Amino acid sequence: MGNDGGSLPTRNELVKEPPKTRPLDIDFKRSLKQSKITQCSITGDPLSPPIVSCGLGRLYNKATILQMLLDRSSVPEAPNHIQSLKDVVDLHAEQDEENKVLWVCPITRHEMSSAYQFAYIVPCGHVFENTAVKEFGENNCFQCNAPYEQENIIPINPSGEQIQALSKRLIMLTKSGKSHSLSVKKSSKKHKNPEKKRKIFNDSDEVPSLTSVDSDSSLRKKSKSDFEGNSNSESARKERIKA
Repeated sequence: MGNDGGSLPTRNELVKEPPKTRPLDIDFKRSLKQSKITQCSITGDPLSPPIVSCGLGRLYNKATILQMLLDRSSVPEAPNHIQSLKDVVDLHAEQDEENKVLWVCPITRHEMSSAYQFAYIVPCGHVFENTAVKEFGENNCFQCNAPYEQENIIPINPSGEQIQALSKRLIMLTKSGKSHSLSVKKSSKKHKNPEKKRKIFNDSDEVPSLTSVDSDSSLRKKSKSDFEGNSNSESARKERIKA
């Protein structure tokens, strides 16, 4: 090889190395992650209390959700998994207004950012840093002492693996007739109550029986035949008189 006038491949050409991540890509991912925890997932507007979250850990301005439920055509990006206010949870968190930080974890004192993932508890809606609430080791909310289950800790801006777990949770809740907020969903089927059907007769009215109707018709027939018989006998009597 190499005597045919060609060139020998170098090691760099033979061994494929993974592409290096550029600083611009890292900055873009951080910016995208930050936007998901500071902007409404539907409109892209800055998040402003009251703030709600769905079963997939996405954040919304509550005003946007209310508008969507009143008129879905006014919100082109309306998510199908939100059909009522029971499908979202009102979030409650400590804010740092001086530093213009949306939320601060009351346990770790970390500010919510792309560096720290936060989560909230269903159904109370209190927000904490995700690792802190899981390592707290109790099944009662640190803020309000409300009981909760581990599967009802919802990560905000979840990863792909977390989204799969959250989707399974929503499926299980739907099968049990509950919504994301653990409220019972209303059944779409209308239960028929035979007692509430419209009555043709009032309870005080006497409903005529079939026997009474038959007897009335027979009486009318008998009266007609008697009348015809009397008329015939009267005509015969007059004929005899004339004769």
